[in-house]
Amino acid sequence: MGREEEEEEEWTEDEIMDILFIVLFAMMDTSYIAIAVFYRGSCPKGHMIPVGNICSGIFNICRDVVVWYEPEWSEFCTNCWNVVTKMVEGMWLVAGVYWTYEIFPPDYDNEESPEYCNRLFYIFSLVTITFSSVTYVSIFVFSACSWCWHRKRQDGPNVRAQEQKLNLGGQQSSTHLRALILDKAPAGKKGHAMGKEKQP
Repeated sequence: MGREEEEEEEWTEDEIMDILFIVLFAMMDTSYIAIAVFYRGSCPKGHMIPVGNICSGIFNICRDVVVWYEPEWSEFCTNCWNVVTKMVEGMWLVAGVYWTYEIFPPDYDNEESPEYCNRLFYIFSLVTITFSSVTYVSIFVFSACSWCWHRKRQDGPNVRAQEQKLNLGGQQSSTHLRALILDKAPAGKKGHAMGKEKQP
């Protein structure tokens, strides 16, 4: 009994990989927040960039925590959660792209200038927001193509079955119509028509 319980408590490789990825993303989001807090007042021209970075990092951590606990939701609630999180993530990315590229290029030298922004912080924000946007769009396009492909595979057998039914119904209708014509035709014409059908 003890060995069986130990075997049941052992984690699979997929679960270990999921944990490692969640920890890695949590560390990245934490560093994202820490850098934004540290350089919060070092970019007067783009004062909304640190705010966006902090909110985005907090949102990502909360989302990862929910994914980690895997709540027993219904399929409808799970789909709603996925849609809402993707929409919020997309809106933050759009806002971050606007705030970051709006001030490009800032003044890196004169700290007293209203156009000033710390070089390290701005380059970090520019690279991360660009990478996140490309990743988000790539995942969205891949998910849409995958959904269309699976939908096409599911609808394929149904479409073929309907086509077979239509073909079978058309053959039956033509056979029934031919029988009616032969029944109503005179004896001579009926034999002539039957002779035509038997010809190769």
